[in-house]
Amino acid sequence: ATTPRLDGMLLGRFLVGIGMGLGPAVASLYVTE
Repeated sequence: ATTPRLDGMLLGRFLVGIGMGLGPAVASLYVTE
């Protein structure tokens, strides 16, 4: 992260974590149905 603001960096990591976490989960949901 290039932002000097800690909250901005944490928010970015939070969103990326959610995206990486929900990606496979949603994909598996669509595959099973």
